[in-house]
Amino acid sequence: MRKLKSTLWMIVSLIIGAYLLILVLFNFGPLHHRFNQWVTQTLCDYFQTEISIGNIELKLFNHVRLSDVLIYDKQHEAMLRAKSISSRISLSDLIHGRLYFRTLSLLDADIKLYKDNPGAELNCQFFIDRLSSKDDSETSETDLRINSIILRRCALNYDVRSEESIPALDFNHLAFNAIDANISLKSLRDNDLKVRLRHLSFKEKSGLDVRNLSFLLEGSSSFADIHNFNLQLSQSHVRFHNLHATFDSHRLIESLQTALTLSDARINLADLAFVEPRFNNIDDSYDISANIDVQQKKIRVSNLSVNGSHDDLSLAAQISADFTEQYPRVDFNKLRLNANLDTSELLKSLLQQKDVYDYLKKVGHLSYQGDGSLKYDSLYYLKGVLESNLGRVAHDLSYDGKRAKGSLDFDNIDLAALLGNAGKSVPTDITGDLDADFALSESGQPVSGKWDLHLDHFVF
Repeated sequence: MRKLKSTLWMIVSLIIGAYLLILVLFNFGPLHHRFNQWVTQTLCDYFQTEISIGNIELKLFNHVRLSDVLIYDKQHEAMLRAKSISSRISLSDLIHGRLYFRTLSLLDADIKLYKDNPGAELNCQFFIDRLSSKDDSETSETDLRINSIILRRCALNYDVRSEESIPALDFNHLAFNAIDANISLKSLRDNDLKVRLRHLSFKEKSGLDVRNLSFLLEGSSSFADIHNFNLQLSQSHVRFHNLHATFDSHRLIESLQTALTLSDARINLADLAFVEPRFNNIDDSYDISANIDVQQKKIRVSNLSVNGSHDDLSLAAQISADFTEQYPRVDFNKLRLNANLDTSELLKSLLQQKDVYDYLKKVGHLSYQGDGSLKYDSLYYLKGVLESNLGRVAHDLSYDGKRAKGSLDFDNIDLAALLGNAGKSVPTDITGDLDADFALSESGQPVSGKWDLHLDHFVF
């Protein structure tokens, strides 16, 4: 028994000693230099581009660390600079000429991506194509695979060089920094995609600040499933459990079909300053819920609910949109809107003209209920009731391009309060109704018609 233990201990010691000897040989002396050259040349041949590596270290437990890495694109422009790239590899695979990175970590990396024009390929497309194995039967002298990617303190710039810049979020010119990410690439093929984004955070030059984005994406060229979606901004979040979509990748917009139940979403306007800089100083949040259904260029939003955190806005509606024709059509039903215009920071920020805002403040609390159908080139109908501190107006309006008609019933309209002319021969109480019906020319001008105004009372 003692002899068996001694033999086992000797075998273990020999294995550990051989392992440590390999580490010493690969990290010091002539073999270290040859190993650096071999890895660098192997990667250059594999990606068919110029790559330089300052130093390569083999560490315990099959970890390898590449320092001062520089990768060029096909135009010989620096595409990636990284202070450190590390991973765990298999020594047996390495001996047989295969590079299998279980977890690839990029630290302090600077990535430059660009297109010369919107229709051109990305400068990194050759790199993506090489990493995406299209066929399991493909053979190569070098087999390189990446199972997961970790990014720490990275930066990424993307430019479409032919396009001009705009002040807000510009999809032609993006500049991300402070990127931290943990991405698991279960499968990355043309017809088999499975990616788990465990964590992603970054900042963009427009002010977009993503604190956390995570989800599981599974899909192919005909479907996509998103599970456990979580987006967290500074004071906003959007979360949902499942989204299933089917489509034809060659005609995505025309064929897209999907459904989503959104029940956990809060948007703070200050987090949207990257889209509209005037939102930057508005600390208003809105809780949003809805059922969204998309069927081949037709969108239906049912049970839409929007509620402001300061009780300055609430909205409920059923909305459908049809994009199958040249001009889109939008229908809304059971619209219920309540807003306090006199305390709305959103309204104050959006309106550039102070005199317009001053008029709207006088409206005070506004309530609207109604239904309608709108189209880009014509207003089909609008029927509802509008109430505010200045009175009540019920309306029934229709327009089809050839005829415009409608009726208004107004009660207790305080025109003096709106104009700020109380006591100056301006009515403070107008009640009555107005009916009108006009035929229109091709240019939209009235050519014939009638109108009938009836006033119940008119008080100064």
